[in-house]
Amino acid sequence: SSDTLSDRDANAIAHTLGTATLTVNGSATLSGTVNLQGRASPGDTTGTVTLTDTSGVLPPTVATIAANGSWSASVPVSPGGTTYQLDAAHSLYLGNRHAGIALLTGDTLPVPPTTLKGGDANNDGTITVGDLSCIGGDFGGVPGTCGGAGSSDINADGTVNILDLVLPGGNYGLSTPQPW
Repeated sequence: SSDTLSDRDANAIAHTLGTATLTVNGSATLSGTVNLQGRASPGDTTGTVTLTDTSGVLPPTVATIAANGSWSASVPVSPGGTTYQLDAAHSLYLGNRHAGIALLTGDTLPVPPTTLKGGDANNDGTITVGDLSCIGGDFGGVPGTCGGAGSSDINADGTVNILDLVLPGGNYGLSTPQPW
């Protein structure tokens, strides 16, 4: 015999009765703020927050960072609870990681704010002399491209100035992920 189930979005899930086990997951909500070092606010929505189930059972959930730096995500939670790893990323900045967020169904958790460190001009995950060279080469002028998808204008103010050099100088040698 067979019947039809539906998921939380009312999409049909056809199945045949047998010996398979069906697990019904709940959900929880996480929210927070991601700030960008050297900027009053992120200024664009290219950043993301990814929540990954540390057991590898549930698919990752991705939330977009809004222009004011806020984000929110509803994530599935297994019946006994789920532990998530939280990763924030934004172009030209090193990503941050918050591991071990334990959730139960129905939880609503505000995550402490985090600040991403700036200066990864070539978006390779490490701040090195290559980032400083690209920024220094464009200093005082129009922003250029560093390593394909990067930019010499770290603080996104339209010009390559001293702040664009100070950020990677102060964060030199750091790599992704940084602690949340």
